[in-house]
Amino acid sequence: MRIVKFDEIGNVIEKEKMTGALFNIAWKVSRPRQVVRRDGSLGNAELEQKDNPYLNVSKGVVELTTRSWLSASKLFFDMKLQEHTLRKAIGDDVYLWPFSCGIKKDSKLDPKILLRFPEGLFKELYESEFKRSKTSYMTFRNQVYMKVLRGFVSKRWFLEYLFGATPYDFAAGEVEGKSSPKRSASNNINPVVKKQADNLNYLSLKKYLETSDRTNPDGIMPNGSYADLNEMKDQGIHYLQIETVDYDPRSILGVTPLMISTLELMAGYFLMTENVDESILNDSRSFSLNVAKESPYAKSDVVTKARLFMQDILRFGEKLGFSKMQSVSDALKIRIEEPENTPAAKLIRLQGNQSLFDYGINLMQKNQNEVLDTGFDDGSTRLIEESILNGISYQPVIPEANIVQIGSKMIKSGIQTSSDSALMKEIWDKKSVAKQFVEQFGFTVLSDYIVGNRRNFDEVFPRVKGMAVSVKNAEGPSDEKASLFRLAPTKEELWTLFHASFAMRKKR
Repeated sequence: MRIVKFDEIGNVIEKEKMTGALFNIAWKVSRPRQVVRRDGSLGNAELEQKDNPYLNVSKGVVELTTRSWLSASKLFFDMKLQEHTLRKAIGDDVYLWPFSCGIKKDSKLDPKILLRFPEGLFKELYESEFKRSKTSYMTFRNQVYMKVLRGFVSKRWFLEYLFGATPYDFAAGEVEGKSSPKRSASNNINPVVKKQADNLNYLSLKKYLETSDRTNPDGIMPNGSYADLNEMKDQGIHYLQIETVDYDPRSILGVTPLMISTLELMAGYFLMTENVDESILNDSRSFSLNVAKESPYAKSDVVTKARLFMQDILRFGEKLGFSKMQSVSDALKIRIEEPENTPAAKLIRLQGNQSLFDYGINLMQKNQNEVLDTGFDDGSTRLIEESILNGISYQPVIPEANIVQIGSKMIKSGIQTSSDSALMKEIWDKKSVAKQFVEQFGFTVLSDYIVGNRRNFDEVFPRVKGMAVSVKNAEGPSDEKASLFRLAPTKEELWTLFHASFAMRKKR
């Protein structure tokens, strides 16, 4: 059995008990989708064009972008709100194409998945160990991001194998009977593009900027909020951007929890384990090229390598107490061990007697009619819809209570109330929400986890093992005094306290 070995960064993270930061990676997702008519021709979304951070319409493509830097759970809720709004706004005559390969050339539609590590993690690492190297904080931070980036570039083939879901390039005229199906036509780069990618150098940010011409054929890149790429020299890397994961056409959002969970696992693994050598990246690209164009049904040449890497990241996740470990493990294993369960192969099987293009036409119409429950009542939903369509800042606060923030105003069920009203009391009583508002104003708060059952407890315990722990009621005023373990409790001691708390609540 291979053992997960940490490098210097990984050892410091483990020693200083900073592993919790790996569960706080922040996300942002942009999803460009072609607008298509019922007959399969390119359509247009009749939406007003404004300076809108959430919505962009151009040449038959509508792109939705989530609010910035959300947790995984909030990310999917935000995508659902935006998807609901867009599908309602475009009307009944056009639809959103479900594949990453569009019906028109020059229309690569892969989602852009942005990930950002907590800034506090970089600061803690730098102050506790790496400041003594005399490297500036910005340089250190860039080096860490480039380290993770090299890892993702070296394993692009792994993402293609797991999430490739475009058997044909429709815009290039590929159809059944005339072209062989591929695992990912969207990521099937040609040799000329590969040669351009081979010239990129990820050894440092400086070398990357010297070898990049504003494009990145790898589809995995450092990025930030810049007017010009050269500003990265002074401002540093803000986040990593990944564009090599195909939409899952069977998911109405296209982006799935398994995608984000896998990227999160990989990001943590690349952060804490040994550097990927720059010299292997060209060979990795050749491997990616083969994986993207191979038959979805054939037993891939990548299976052995994929199995080994999967085992490494799963062991890493188990060691650190990664959430939803079992469901992620089951999903990855079935795709790697059974080629017919990879997304591209499933699509071919599901299309039946119709062409895959016609299957896409039927699927987009089905998705348009699917009801997306926003969790809010009509009043709050309308406010969010108007905010998304007009580029006004919005934030779901307590969906089950129909409380949203529009601009700087707190609103419940479409009715604005004053800051000293019962509405604010309702917000402050919900501790998890109150914590988020305190954090927005720059205050540091302690890490916390909500435990509702034994399974939650088993997932959370590895993250707090060896630490002092306080246990209190998660919602509303605490009826009982909080319990504090100044010395790290054993798993049995901590569960006994939780179990007693659960039993007490049931009696009420």
